[in-house]
Amino acid sequence: MRCTLERLGDWNALLECLLEEARNASPEARRTLLERGAAVATEHFGPDAALPWLLRMRGEAPGDRSVLERMAALHRAAGRREALRAVLEELGDPTLRGERPAGLP
Repeated sequence: MRCTLERLGDWNALLECLLEEARNASPEARRTLLERGAAVATEHFGPDAALPWLLRMRGEAPGDRSVLERMAALHRAAGRREALRAVLEELGDPTLRGERPAGLP
C-alpha cells in the first residue's frame, strides 16, 4: 500500500498509512516507520511538518538525543524561543547555566 501511495504522490495518505502501521508495530519497526514519516513530512510539507513525528519518536525513546537535537534545530529555525529552550533543557545544554543558548537572541 505504501509503495502505491508513494508512486501516486499521495503524501497525506502515505503519512496516514505510516501512522496507522506505526500504531500496530513493534517498537523497533515503529521507530523506522516514524523516521520515514518525518522524512516524508519534511520533504513534501516542510520541516515543521516533521515535528509531530519527532514528538512521537520522543515519546517512544524519551532520552534519544538525536530526536531532541532535530527538534531543537526545527525550533531554532522557526524562531520558537520557548520551545527551543525547553528542548535544550531536556538535552542538558550547558549554555542554559546563566547564558543564552546559541541561536537565541
